[in-house]
Amino acid sequence: LDQEERMQSLRFHLTQLPEHLRQVVILRDLGDLSYGEISRIMGISAASARVYRCKAIQLLAVWMGQEG
Repeated sequence: LDQEERMQSLRFHLTQLPEHLRQVVILRDLGDLSYGEISRIMGISAASARVYRCKAIQLLAVWMGQEG
Protein backbone atom coordinates (compact mmCIF):
# COMPACT_ATOMS: atom_id res chain seq x y z
CA LEU A 1 0.00 0.00 0.00
CA ASP A 2 1.21 3.49 -0.67
CA GLN A 3 1.45 6.19 2.00
CA GLU A 4 -1.98 7.72 1.33
CA GLU A 5 -3.71 4.34 1.36
CA ARG A 6 -2.01 3.46 4.66
CA MET A 7 -3.18 6.74 6.20
CA GLN A 8 -6.75 6.18 5.02
CA SER A 9 -6.64 2.65 6.40
CA LEU A 10 -5.29 3.85 9.73
CA ARG A 11 -8.02 6.50 9.97
CA PHE A 12 -10.66 3.88 9.24
CA HIS A 13 -9.29 1.44 11.80
CA LEU A 14 -9.09 4.18 14.43
CA THR A 15 -12.84 4.64 14.03
CA GLN A 16 -13.31 0.91 14.63
CA LEU A 17 -11.61 0.93 18.02
CA PRO A 18 -13.78 0.86 21.12
CA GLU A 19 -14.39 4.43 22.31
CA HIS A 20 -12.15 4.25 25.39
CA LEU A 21 -9.20 2.94 23.38
CA ARG A 22 -9.73 5.47 20.60
CA GLN A 23 -9.88 8.35 23.09
CA VAL A 24 -6.57 7.42 24.67
CA VAL A 25 -4.82 7.13 21.30
CA ILE A 26 -6.19 10.50 20.17
CA LEU A 27 -5.28 12.26 23.40
CA ARG A 28 -1.81 10.69 23.67
CA ASP A 29 -0.65 10.50 20.07
CA LEU A 30 -2.49 13.38 18.45
CA GLY A 31 -3.00 15.61 21.47
CA ASP A 32 0.46 14.90 22.89
CA LEU A 33 -0.97 14.71 26.42
CA SER A 34 0.71 12.86 29.25
CA TYR A 35 -0.86 9.77 30.75
CA GLY A 36 -1.53 11.82 33.89
CA GLU A 37 -3.47 14.39 31.89
CA ILE A 38 -5.37 11.64 30.08
CA SER A 39 -6.24 9.98 33.38
CA ARG A 40 -7.74 13.22 34.69
CA ILE A 41 -9.72 13.85 31.51
CA MET A 42 -11.08 10.31 31.28
CA GLY A 43 -11.46 9.63 35.00
CA ILE A 44 -9.17 6.58 34.91
CA SER A 45 -5.75 5.84 36.35
CA ALA A 46 -2.60 6.65 34.38
CA ALA A 47 -1.83 2.92 34.39
CA SER A 48 -5.20 2.19 32.77
CA ALA A 49 -4.50 4.81 30.12
CA ARG A 50 -1.20 3.08 29.31
CA VAL A 51 -2.92 -0.31 29.09
CA TYR A 52 -5.68 1.09 26.87
CA ARG A 53 -3.13 2.62 24.50
CA CYS A 54 -1.16 -0.63 24.37
CA LYS A 55 -4.31 -2.59 23.53
CA ALA A 56 -5.27 -0.06 20.87
CA ILE A 57 -1.85 -0.17 19.22
CA GLN A 58 -1.89 -3.97 19.24
CA LEU A 59 -5.31 -4.05 17.58
CA LEU A 60 -4.30 -1.49 14.99
CA ALA A 61 -1.14 -3.45 14.20
CA VAL A 62 -3.12 -6.64 13.65
CA TRP A 63 -5.74 -4.95 11.51
CA MET A 64 -3.18 -3.07 9.44
CA GLY A 65 -1.04 -6.20 9.09
CA GLN A 66 -3.95 -8.12 7.65
CA GLU A 67 -4.15 -5.64 4.78
CA GLY A 68 -0.49 -5.60 3.85
